[in-house]
Amino acid sequence: MKCSRLRKTVALLLVGIASLTLPYAHTSADGQKLSSDYEAIPAPCLPQVFAEAAAAWDVPVELLLTLGWMGSGFEDRGDQPTLEGGRGLMALRSNAWFPDDLSLAADLIGVDPARIVRDRSANIHGAAALLDHFARLADIDRTQGLDAWRDVVARYAALDADSSRLFAADAFARIAHGFTITNSRNETFTVESMRVSVESPIDTSPTLQPMHADYPSAIWDPAPECNYTPIPYDKNAIVIHMLEGTVAGALAQFKQCTTQASVHYIVAQSGTIWQMVREPHVAWHVGCDENRTIGIAHEGYSTSPSHPEALYRSSARLAKDICQRRGIPRRVITHSGAGIIGHDGLNACCCFGPETDPGPGWDWDGYLNRINDGQPAPVIVSAYSRKVHHSAGDCDLDLAGGTAVEARKGGPTRLVVTFDQPIEGVEGLSHDDVRLSAGRVASLSIAGSQLTIETRDVPDASRLTVDFPGIAAVGGPFVTGSVRLGVLEGDADGNGRVEMADMHRVHDELLQPVTDRNSQQDLSVTGSISVTDMVIVRNRLGNTLPDEEP
Repeated sequence: MKCSRLRKTVALLLVGIASLTLPYAHTSADGQKLSSDYEAIPAPCLPQVFAEAAAAWDVPVELLLTLGWMGSGFEDRGDQPTLEGGRGLMALRSNAWFPDDLSLAADLIGVDPARIVRDRSANIHGAAALLDHFARLADIDRTQGLDAWRDVVARYAALDADSSRLFAADAFARIAHGFTITNSRNETFTVESMRVSVESPIDTSPTLQPMHADYPSAIWDPAPECNYTPIPYDKNAIVIHMLEGTVAGALAQFKQCTTQASVHYIVAQSGTIWQMVREPHVAWHVGCDENRTIGIAHEGYSTSPSHPEALYRSSARLAKDICQRRGIPRRVITHSGAGIIGHDGLNACCCFGPETDPGPGWDWDGYLNRINDGQPAPVIVSAYSRKVHHSAGDCDLDLAGGTAVEARKGGPTRLVVTFDQPIEGVEGLSHDDVRLSAGRVASLSIAGSQLTIETRDVPDASRLTVDFPGIAAVGGPFVTGSVRLGVLEGDADGNGRVEMADMHRVHDELLQPVTDRNSQQDLSVTGSISVTDMVIVRNRLGNTLPDEEP
């Protein structure tokens, strides 16, 4: 399929360009009105739209692409505004500082403002037109390269003066480093590294940056008290956010009292960290559980399929430092407890808000691996179903492989599971830390790396799965894996059926002392193999285990 969006080609009188196809009415560099004839563009051709829009409006394509990355991560956000009040792929602004930029962009390309929000191509052309408009107002010399556009980009940011300069500095730093971004539509956007001036608009000298940051590597840039509660509380959890915008936008918004929101920390995609609220104080970041949580917000968008390594690396170092200083378990939780949780997870369990960040693109496994310095999750090394056979003592059924069948009277009543490292309950130890697919947990106990589970009421002729949602390494990640077994009283040979072969198996052991070798034939758990065990088999002949789920 060709990347054609027009039913006709419009000639343009631009330097170095013979003709381009454009879908919107606007004024070219020579003042000629262009066509608004439009057809839907195939999704894979979006990078071409950037090239065409940049050429049509005499704007550097590298700059336009960089603003697309900063504006949405090249994702369709629908009607959802960014933190800066930006709309559409390029985050065209309509905010408290510049409420009319979006409508101005729509007017420049001759479309309705509603269309410029929902239509990716219109949004890109609108951004290019806006940059061209600001360049004309500033009377910049476009022959002087990208550096001539710095003030234009700051105006495009449409924030307060300091934040706008920070936005422009970030844009030029990205151009200097270059990037390749692939969005969720599998469209790839590339800017090769270019020689441009990289400036830091932030003065981090000790006289202007007093050491109020709890994390020494953070830049202290405080929010006003109208956006947080300056009362200290103990903290036992970290909440992970996406900003749905840029660092510059966040710093600007969280300093406005009308925002009524804040976070403790902001992590840029470059890895730079800002702190806006002291850790003991209450940032307004989730709507509930704020007294006990520390909010870390990350530059970018929850719709993005991935995030930069520099962001993960810096955020993990920060989270690890907070956990070590405050005794917070370094693991992900799904409830109102101690650990690390996503904003979406806290909404699901407790706050019931609409936010879904950090989104499916957030790499929780990789993030926790960095926080835990590569410490692996606890792995099951052995599991037994244990019963006391009176004078014969404890006799264990080995559950390795998940195919063992507990044939003794009463089914499994004590499970002993050993892991490859010491374990603990997420918050102490509660019955909810272990989940049974049938029956119930009566009690739990931990001794180092060994977990003992007392069970009750596990039904006969069933398959039992034991999971460990609340068991984790000491101060580390959660357990992986589960234990599986069949429960079928009288199945002395463990093949999933009670039949005459089981009767013969018991008969062969009559009057023999009970040992680990033949304990599964002591079906009555009396400490001796007798006619009673044969009666158990006879009374259950024909019983079978249900088929395993596919």
